Amino acid sequence: MSDNKGPTMYTALDAKSKAVAKTLAESTSSTWAAAEAKKAQTIVIGFYKDGLMDDDEFNNAMTWLGNHSACRQWATQHGLLKTPDDAMSGAVKRELAVIMQNAQ
Repeated sequence: MSDNKGPTMYTALDAKSKAVAKTLAESTSSTWAAAEAKKAQTIVIGFYKDGLMDDDEFNNAMTWLGNHSACRQWATQHGLLKTPDDAMSGAVKRELAVIMQNAQ
């Protein structure tokens, strides 16, 4: 008797982490936008079509990836994406440095 029970089923976390990592590794962009979300979702669709995910896990992963603004914010917060300073953030950092210096 064989212990082979077929392929391991992916949870939404498994699928999302694999899809996001592959998308970030192959991306030439410095951000996460609709194009990156679509690519990651295409990867998850492949897992689902291959029978590696059930309906609930698939829907969870697709919903999370579909909110590309939240994904971008999450990836930036965790150091997976670096966003350059814009004029406002640069100005706020300079003002904050002056305030902190004066507070000492």
